[in-house]
Amino acid sequence: MNYRVFEINLKFEDEEKVRVCTPDNICGFHRISSIFNEKLKEVLRGNRESLKYVGDEIGFMLFPDGVREAFERELKSLREGEKLIIKVNSDDRKIHELPFEAVRFKGRFLTREPYIYVVRDVPSVREKKLTADLRKKQKEKMKILVIVSMPLETFDKSPLDLLKEVQLIYGALDDELKKGNVEVYIEERANINTIKKLIAENHFDIVHFTGHGTEGGYLIFEDERNPRKEKFISIEDFASLFSFRQPELFFFDACETAKGNEYQPSLAYEIYRYFESSYV
Repeated sequence: MNYRVFEINLKFEDEEKVRVCTPDNICGFHRISSIFNEKLKEVLRGNRESLKYVGDEIGFMLFPDGVREAFERELKSLREGEKLIIKVNSDDRKIHELPFEAVRFKGRFLTREPYIYVVRDVPSVREKKLTADLRKKQKEKMKILVIVSMPLETFDKSPLDLLKEVQLIYGALDDELKKGNVEVYIEERANINTIKKLIAENHFDIVHFTGHGTEGGYLIFEDERNPRKEKFISIEDFASLFSFRQPELFFFDACETAKGNEYQPSLAYEIYRYFESSYV
């Protein structure tokens, strides 16, 4: 796949002012609107008009004057079939809690375009991951663990179509499954003991979690004694499951896993920092 990377480095100068620079030292500043957080809360309550406001605000943040012109040149120079990756770099966890995937530019949501993607990176841990990548050996077959977690107590409050979720995963991997390049393990009894046993018996390359999460980095698992009941798993408890066998990639298909609060960073951010050889 042919792709280009538009890289930007973000840093809070104070509580509201963000400094944005490209690797070519094209820099700009953006002061976050005083009503941004309120609009973000409205988005979480399902207000689509507020989503446009949040997307526009993020667009002004990522592409202030100077950087905006550089991004426009990059867009205009894309050739047919090329993809564009917007890479957001920051060591500040508050930066990574912002929903960059909602970015709007000139009145359109960029990530709705099939050729534009947004990724994030934490530069302070990047070198450790690159070093770990060099140590990895090529494996004959990739193993993927799909953890499907939906206790009845959770389902009653926030139902998900888990069969559809699993079908989407198999559909996306269909070609690789036919070639014998991938093994998929589906675990529907998502409690700590079951996952521990699976990890002890297998070294998974990818761990895909489908279910629900809560603000501050908690995942909802089944209780070991009563599978109908919820059990909230902390970042530390989840990370401890993979202390000795780290996957290459964690994929969290669960609400709130990229969101933190003033006391607790997001699960996605902490897992990325915690495991030197894993990506999120």
